[in-house]
Amino acid sequence: MSRSRPRSLFVLVLALGGCKAWGTDPNGATAGGIDPHVGAVGGDGGVVGGAGGLAGKTCGECHSQDFARTTMPPHAANRFGMACGDCHRSEAVWNDVALPMHTAQFPLGGKHAAVACTACHGQSGATGSCVVCHQADFDRTTTPNHAANMFPTTCETCHTTAAWTPAGFDHARVQGQACVGCHQTHYDRTTAPSHAASMFPTTCDTCHTTAGWRPTMFDHSAIGAQTCVSCHQRNFDATTNPNHAQVMFPTACAECHTTTAWAPSTFNHTAFFPLVPGKHDVACTKCHSTPGDYAQFTCTSSGCHGQAVTDGHHTQVSGYAYTAAECYRCHRNGVSGG
Repeated sequence: MSRSRPRSLFVLVLALGGCKAWGTDPNGATAGGIDPHVGAVGGDGGVVGGAGGLAGKTCGECHSQDFARTTMPPHAANRFGMACGDCHRSEAVWNDVALPMHTAQFPLGGKHAAVACTACHGQSGATGSCVVCHQADFDRTTTPNHAANMFPTTCETCHTTAAWTPAGFDHARVQGQACVGCHQTHYDRTTAPSHAASMFPTTCDTCHTTAGWRPTMFDHSAIGAQTCVSCHQRNFDATTNPNHAQVMFPTACAECHTTTAWAPSTFNHTAFFPLVPGKHDVACTKCHSTPGDYAQFTCTSSGCHGQAVTDGHHTQVSGYAYTAAECYRCHRNGVSGG
């Protein structure tokens, strides 16, 4: 009996010594020794191996101190569970780690693979948010300006972890929602034409597609009896060749334009009176002095064809009269001789 006690004590010390020597410290330094995990309870509650020194024990029974002193990341602060086998795949090294649950929800690929957990989740272990790291990226966007357009800060809605571009958005994910729910700022800042000033409806898909704002499409038959200028006043005011407002063109756009495009216009002045270069290539108001009524014109009061000179040229013309109507009756081609 006196000899058996030291032997039992020796066996106990050997077993405890093996437990300490085996595996790694929490930062991944490997140590040698006899594997005591055989038979221990794994992270899923099952037995790691066959019968051994730790048969039936859970990880936490031996590794609570390892758990408490972890720093990359701090397991306790992040409220990790103590089922080590959920993430630590090897019984020989701590840093052979897999995060199956994280991969299912957010794969740690690209630049995210080397980021510390706390960079996204903080010390509290709360659910991570892209904007925790990417607020500055969000704020400096320009095409389009995410902040000005009130985009949400859930970056993963349009971006992947591989790169910011190309980005994509599946409008099918918001099916049933009104376009203006996201695009009110786009609508408000339009200028050609101003959608708000022109009282356009906020049903963007009437004219636009999800591929891009341009090119646009619009069925003019859908607006019934509205006048062109109710939508196109800005287009009218911006004309330069010729300046429609300055030369007092009517705002009945359809008289010269089609719904396909502004140019080419359909008005053919030559069919009525050729604008001969050097003779009649003058401002419209030179001949058409009645605002908005181009059926009215003058040849006599514009300062181009003075009466004294004109009378002298027609002394031999029977029925001559110094009026615009008579000038046009004889000179439809815009030159002398009729």
